[in-house]
Amino acid sequence: MPADEERPEQGWVQDPATGEPALSRLDEDNLQQLGIDIGAEYLHRTGPGGLQDVAASWKRDLVDQVRADGTEVPAKLELSWVLGLLLLLLALADLAPHWRRLLQTRRALA
Repeated sequence: MPADEERPEQGWVQDPATGEPALSRLDEDNLQQLGIDIGAEYLHRTGPGGLQDVAASWKRDLVDQVRADGTEVPAKLELSWVLGLLLLLLALADLAPHWRRLLQTRRALA
C-alpha cells in the first residue's frame, strides 16, 4: 500500500511488527457486517463485471416513466427546497431586528 496514493514514489506503508511493506488483506466477515450495518448488500467480486443488475436498478430509479414508443423520460429534478431556503432566509432577516432589541434589553437590565 503506498503511503500517499497521489505520490506512490514516496514509499510504502510499513508494517510496524515486521518493518516490511504492509499488505492489505480481505476481511470478508467485516465487510459483510458493514453491509448489514449500512443496509446494503455485500457483493464480493473476483473479476471485472457482475454489476449489471446494480447499474440497471440505479438506471430504473433515475427514469420517471417509459413512453409507449420505448423512450425513457428522466426523473424530474426537484427544486422546491430552494423556495424553502429562500423563505428561511426571509424569516431570519425579519427576526434579526427583534433579536437585536432583545439583546439590547438584556444588556440594559443586567
